[in-house]
Amino acid sequence: MRDNSADGPGSAYVPNTVRYILDACRDSPWRAEVFDDHSSYLVKVSSGGADFFSGDGSVCAYPINSATAYTISVDKAHTYTILRRAGLSVPVGEHFFISQMYSAVRAPGKEFADAISYADDTGYPLFAKPNNGSRGAFATVVLNRNDLIYHLMAMSGKYQIALLQQVVPGDEYRFFVLDGVVLYAHQRLQPLLIGDGERTIRESMRIVNEQLKANGLTAVNIDSEYFKKCLFQDGLDLNSVVPKGGIFKYSARSNISIGGGIANFTEAVSPAVAEYCKQIARALNLRVCGIDILTESGIDDPANFVVLEVNGNPAISALEKIGRYDKIISIWKTICELYFDQRPFATK
Repeated sequence: MRDNSADGPGSAYVPNTVRYILDACRDSPWRAEVFDDHSSYLVKVSSGGADFFSGDGSVCAYPINSATAYTISVDKAHTYTILRRAGLSVPVGEHFFISQMYSAVRAPGKEFADAISYADDTGYPLFAKPNNGSRGAFATVVLNRNDLIYHLMAMSGKYQIALLQQVVPGDEYRFFVLDGVVLYAHQRLQPLLIGDGERTIRESMRIVNEQLKANGLTAVNIDSEYFKKCLFQDGLDLNSVVPKGGIFKYSARSNISIGGGIANFTEAVSPAVAEYCKQIARALNLRVCGIDILTESGIDDPANFVVLEVNGNPAISALEKIGRYDKIISIWKTICELYFDQRPFATK
C-alpha cells in the first residue's frame, strides 16, 4: 500500500479522484493509503479511529453520500419520478426494458416493442440513452425508427433499460453542490473535431473513437442518422477534409470525459438558482451532487431550467482542466472535515 506521501498531481498511473484525495491529505490530520496496488483505484482515509474508503471507476467517491441516495441517482427514471413529484421540470419521456432479463417479474407495457411504438407515436427526433449510463455512454439523438432500433439493439448488449425523451433545446450547465450550497457552475459544450487540413473526417473520427474505446467510452457511430445530419448541415461527408483550425460538431453528448468543453465558469450563482439547486439536492437526499440542466434563457433564471440529470458521483476534473486545482483540494478537504467531524464508526 502507498500512503499520502507517494504521488502528486501528474502521476500517470493514479486515477484522478485518488490523486485528488492523496493531495488533499498531505500536511493534514488525515492519512491516505492506496489499497489497490495494481491500478490505484481504491484509497482509504483515516483519522482518530475513523476511516472511509473512496476511489475512482465504479466506486462512489463521496463518503458523505448515503448508498441509498447515490443508487437512486444512478437510476435516471427514479430520479425523474422524484423530481417531478417535487414540482421540477424534467425532459418529457419514458423508460423501456430493452432486455428480456427479469421480464417475468415486471408488469407488461414497457418492453422493446413498446419503445418503438412510443417513439412512432411521439415522433422523432428523440434523445435516447441508458437509464443507468454514465460519461455519455450510448447517449444520442435518433431521427427515425430504423435508427432507434439499431441504437437500442446496440445499447441492449450492456444495459437493460433505455430512456426515450423529447429533445430539449438550450445550453447545458453543470452545478456542483455540497450540502445544499453551489460551489461552482459552468457551461458544458459539445466536443468538436478540429480540422488539421489533412485527414478526412472518416480518418479523424477513427482516431477519436480509438481514444474513446481506450478510455472505456462509447464510440461515436459515424453511420448513424444523427451523424449524417451533422455532416449534411455543414455541407460535408465522411471523405471531406476539415480545413486547418476549422471545427465540426459531431456529438449530441457534452460530457467532459468524451472531449466536451467548459465555458462560463463561475463560483457565484443567483439566490434563485442557489435555492433551486438546494431543492434538488434535498429531494434526492444527496449531500454531494452534480446537477445538469438545459436552458434557453441563461444561467440566472431557474424558471426555465429543465433538469437533465443529477449525478450522485460527479467528477470534478473540469476544475483541473481550467487551472483550478486549488478548488479541487478545497472541496476534498471540506469533505474529509465533514466526514470526520461526524466520526461514524469511530473506535472508542
